[in-house]
Amino acid sequence: MNDAAEEPERFRNFVAVEPDVPFSYEQLGSLETTVGNENDAAKNYRGALKVDPRMISAHMGLAKIEEHQRNYAAALSELDQVIRFEVGNASAHYLRGQVLMRMGREKEGRAELALAAKMLNEQRAARHKELEGETVPSPELAREPE
Repeated sequence: MNDAAEEPERFRNFVAVEPDVPFSYEQLGSLETTVGNENDAAKNYRGALKVDPRMISAHMGLAKIEEHQRNYAAALSELDQVIRFEVGNASAHYLRGQVLMRMGREKEGRAELALAAKMLNEQRAARHKELEGETVPSPELAREPE
């Protein structure tokens, strides 16, 4: 077995040993999603949420699976949970906009997509400002030649 094939088994062992650790379920769900086992992934995301109902990454994982399987109402419900816990989650708003558009709720969908774009632009601007900061000259460049 290669390392990638051993990963799901490793997390299954974690879940068996410590069933009260939501991270193990969530990671197993993520791995199962990566290899295309959406039903197993959904089961594991739900396991994570049973232990920690506020686990945003598990709600997002389920939302993506539900959206992919065209269960738009279920996807929307998961995304609403994410936004309830983390209102500034631009990814959740973006996916929510896509789901609403697919449901034929175009006006609401466009508003969500616009909100997601606005949030991402604000995050990008804040990060740019943070990185710019005060310019401090390099000590090597500020030193007088010898």
